[in-house]
Amino acid sequence: MPNTLIRVEFVDAATQTTFATTDSEINALPETFVLNTRVNINDQEWEVVKAEPMTRAEYVQQGKLTLTLSKITMMPVKDILYTLPTIYNTLPAMEERNVAPDDILTLDADLWRCLEFVSTAHQTVMEREFEAIAIIYQDHREGTGFNRLHIRKMPQAPVAGLLRLTELKALFVGAQPFEAIAFQRERGVAKDVFAFRHGAWTFYGDLNGNHVQSLALDPRPHEDALPLDPILQLMRMYDLLLVDWINVNAMPYQDANIYLK
Repeated sequence: MPNTLIRVEFVDAATQTTFATTDSEINALPETFVLNTRVNINDQEWEVVKAEPMTRAEYVQQGKLTLTLSKITMMPVKDILYTLPTIYNTLPAMEERNVAPDDILTLDADLWRCLEFVSTAHQTVMEREFEAIAIIYQDHREGTGFNRLHIRKMPQAPVAGLLRLTELKALFVGAQPFEAIAFQRERGVAKDVFAFRHGAWTFYGDLNGNHVQSLALDPRPHEDALPLDPILQLMRMYDLLLVDWINVNAMPYQDANIYLK
């Protein structure tokens, strides 16, 4: 018979010591800790950095759950420096949906679409965004950070009208699909998106039905590298640039070949 109460131990990530223990009802705990979760203990906010085990099925079976937590501290706004010169304006809408942890691609929200493919039809808009990012580098750098950042709003759908998801996947035979995308420190999973892994690169983006609206890359250097031919073929077929927004760099396929290697 499964346990009705779970013994939960709370470990401080800074000291690696257990600072609290409680018996919790099963329904009071989340289905999975693969997504970033926060807990409140004595009016102090903590973020879960590790859960052992990670899923309800496992901690119900064991009757025990160990959460390693990092204390969330606030600092004056004037002291905050941004680590990036630019981020994209909006994330996809989110929804609560049960997805197996292995089927979720988890991304840093600040890096959403920081390396993406852009149709050459958006060249003028892209250059305006580059000018704004250059100003951040020139006028707002402080040490290793920035006291301001440029929030990109354009192009909203840099590959809209060019290809369907089925056509995209046909170029990457054997790619590993993900069922969902999640963001660190955000609840739920994203709506109207796609993601799949091809060798050392993960492709993801926004969808409108089966039509690809944006197409971005996330590096997975621990994976085995595969030939870049499908990526270069994609760029040639649809006249795409590979745009590294953080480093203000727009690359045709010849330069992308060097960059991706």
